[in-house]
Amino acid sequence: DFNVFPVEFFAILQEIKESSFNSASVLDESQKCIFLLNHSCQIYNHRPIICRSHGLPLLFMDQEGEEWQLSFCEKNFKDAPEDLFDFENTYPQDKFNSSLYLINKEFIAHYKDQAFSEQELIPLKKLLNYL
Repeated sequence: DFNVFPVEFFAILQEIKESSFNSASVLDESQKCIFLLNHSCQIYNHRPIICRSHGLPLLFMDQEGEEWQLSFCEKNFKDAPEDLFDFENTYPQDKFNSSLYLINKEFIAHYKDQAFSEQELIPLKKLLNYL
């Protein structure tokens, strides 16, 4: 199961409630994600950022904060030369995650139904508890 910030969790929840999603179709908890059914995402239009960016060439800073690292799914780019990717055509994961963190920080500061810490993540499967 994947974990997301509260801002994503409650945005996805709202979208699912407004859609024709059938929670009875979510039964297989042995999958990496309970929303996968026959290898198909049941909340595709409402999926979190982690799912939307999966497989893209990602650019991120290493653990020491000294060097940019590139990560991409080799299955998506089988015949691509290694020097194909640069700053112009990669997904800046750190920059995007920083923005998402700040948006979430603002969200939890104003969300009154429940208290969350800035680092707290919610498992996606908990969406079923709200449906």
